[in-house]
Amino acid sequence: MKEIKDLGISVSAIEINLSSESKEDLLDKMILLLSKTSHVKSASILKQDILHRESLGNTDLGEQLSVPHAFSAGVDDFCAAIAVTADKKICLLTAWNEHTDKNLKRMATLIELFQKKELCKKILSAKTAQELYATLSSEFERYFTPAP
Repeated sequence: MKEIKDLGISVSAIEINLSSESKEDLLDKMILLLSKTSHVKSASILKQDILHRESLGNTDLGEQLSVPHAFSAGVDDFCAAIAVTADKKICLLTAWNEHTDKNLKRMATLIELFQKKELCKKILSAKTAQELYATLSSEFERYFTPAP
């Protein structure tokens, strides 16, 4: 993985100041956002799989980050959506259709990246999806690109 896009992230699947009335409403909006990646084959199957995974245990990582995720036949490849909520929390929704080493590495890399407090502060202060993507891209290169 050489670039942030290799982790299934695109500007079209990022939203700033996303408001929601409940956790399920947030998940619905995140799935719609993820659908912009063209990797979602069935939003209803994906939602069912995400809700099932959520029923197995909380996917919050600290106070400001939640990472709902699922293995799902509702997607055709590893994909991710990112939102900064109106109450200043980060939601990273990920889904994949195959249990492979590559997909596990993608998920682990995203979790490692998003657990960096310095990065989370920058994400929470981003004003646009493009700014958030650029921040992620630069931080990804900083932490995960081997030195020459």
